[in-house]
Amino acid sequence: MAGWDMTIDVNGAKVDVLTHYGTVTSEQVKQAGLLVTAGQDRAAQNSYQLAHFLRESLTEPAKMKLAVKETDYTSNGVTHGLILLKAVVGAASVDTRYTIVHIKKQISSLSQEMLANDNNIVNFNAKANMLEQE
Repeated sequence: MAGWDMTIDVNGAKVDVLTHYGTVTSEQVKQAGLLVTAGQDRAAQNSYQLAHFLRESLTEPAKMKLAVKETDYTSNGVTHGLILLKAVVGAASVDTRYTIVHIKKQISSLSQEMLANDNNIVNFNAKANMLEQE
């Protein structure tokens, strides 16, 4: 599938970061992210894509709010998507289950969009742009 992996390894078990957002610590996500961003594989590419999508979907004030905590979600100048996601939700003025569900729904719909359009990148980008504006 074209979707992003939202799981990390916690004590030998795969844990979905969005489903278990409140029980997964930022440090656990950061440790998993350091392993991914150090690689040159599909997981590193997915992480980059997720981070790019999240950054582009933020308003300028939200970007400024996150910029002061850049060291929380970057390592050696590389941003890990799940760490940034955790930072975005943590920096939200209202940290509710709705926020998590809404972000999860947006992200999961993108992979469906890619498959529904026979991997047409133009249609995928149009859908991603629409979600960013929403």
